[in-house]
Amino acid sequence: MSKRNLFLVLVIALISLPLSGCFIKVNQSPVGSQEGVFMSSDLGDNWQNVSNLLSVGQQENFAAADIVLLVKDPQDNKVIYAGSRINGLYFTVNGGTGWQRTLENVGGINDIAVSYFDHCTIFTAAVNQLYRSTDCTRNWQSVFNESRPEARITTVVTDSNDSNVVFAANNLGSLYQSTNQGKSWKSLYNFAADVREILISKKNIIYVATINKGIFRSVDRGATWNNVTDTGENQWRGMNNWRDLLLDPNNQSRVIYANNYGIFESLDDGQNWRSLPLLTPPSAVTISSLSVSYQDSKKMYYLANNTFYLSVDGGQNWATKKIATTSNFVTLLTIAGPEEVIYAGAAK
Repeated sequence: MSKRNLFLVLVIALISLPLSGCFIKVNQSPVGSQEGVFMSSDLGDNWQNVSNLLSVGQQENFAAADIVLLVKDPQDNKVIYAGSRINGLYFTVNGGTGWQRTLENVGGINDIAVSYFDHCTIFTAAVNQLYRSTDCTRNWQSVFNESRPEARITTVVTDSNDSNVVFAANNLGSLYQSTNQGKSWKSLYNFAADVREILISKKNIIYVATINKGIFRSVDRGATWNNVTDTGENQWRGMNNWRDLLLDPNNQSRVIYANNYGIFESLDDGQNWRSLPLLTPPSAVTISSLSVSYQDSKKMYYLANNTFYLSVDGGQNWATKKIATTSNFVTLLTIAGPEEVIYAGAAK
């Protein structure tokens, strides 16, 4: 049986299989002082907690779990992974109607990456290890162990240009590369800074984001690197302190970068930057997450200080929306579709 067919069989079985005269029940959770995952289908006007676990009998949920990371399957918008601060990994195959839990005993999840070529191949960074599943989360294997006691695997990314290539990095600045889907690794570079994010554009440009040294870029598959945010502009103090980084899904030359100063945009693959006008003064709020619409690049979203911000004109003007919980929204995920859906992870 192919992996795709196996995945479909698992989905159908989990959603509709009758067990002992009962059916799996999926109910909507009330919105209140909760964590977990929230969803909005009206650009943030209304939010609903969608943290129910697929269960038989009494309904269970993870609305008390701190969700700090949301990642979607690049081949299937209904498949979403939610990384928790201490409770392992949750995933849904139906857009959030019901969730399952895996990697319960590995602690906090630092990053998740799904293969662009095989949606049953998933990499998860947790504490000092990198785990890989090749059967849609049924089984996991540790494929990289960071032996230095102070080191943590902070980020992992699969390559949309090459099915065999995976990159991972740690808080000590080390960047690693695998060319055989994680079976073996080599040290590629050290940035001497805490690495928190790696992005690979469809143009084969690699971006590495660090906590306090800004953004590095490679145009030769990691052979050489240049810092593209160390501009020396004193008026942009805080620009090198990363908060989030993303590529416009509709225009891979457009890079959007949130930092301690504010939000910056590059339209030429990170070579030149401009600061977007925000409602708050520079360095006045802490931005925790960015997102851009898959349907309209002018629609931009970000989270800061427990507020949801929305722009429909490319970041020139912003509206604010109240979030649905007294906890903090800390991560955003936008899903394309007939009606765009926005997911948010909430944490204490």
